[in-house]
Amino acid sequence: MATFPLNGKPEFCVADGAGKLYNNLEDKSEVHRDRCRQARRHPAHLAGPRREPLRLAIDVKNKKLFSVGDNKMMAVTDIATMKVIATPAIGAGPDAAGFDPAAAWPSAPMAREP
Repeated sequence: MATFPLNGKPEFCVADGAGKLYNNLEDKSEVHRDRCRQARRHPAHLAGPRREPLRLAIDVKNKKLFSVGDNKMMAVTDIATMKVIATPAIGAGPDAAGFDPAAAWPSAPMAREP
């Protein structure tokens, strides 16, 4: 077991099933990738042009992260490069992020509309 200093406010994490964890830091708009088996930390990556990333989902098969925040946007990150490859619009007030592997579809349910 290992402890990783995140130097921010972690909001949500997902695992890839191969020993890596991905953490959203809401105060820095960053995603951190950690190798759990080697207790090794990778450099932080910007989670996209969102403020306060709230939730995170993963598509393990296609190696994509889906991060949603408070600015009506979902950032899609390619795990291999840790680069944001798309920023589709979503509604206001996302309360969660999910990925349905059977349908190959990300989701971001809304808690409220302004």
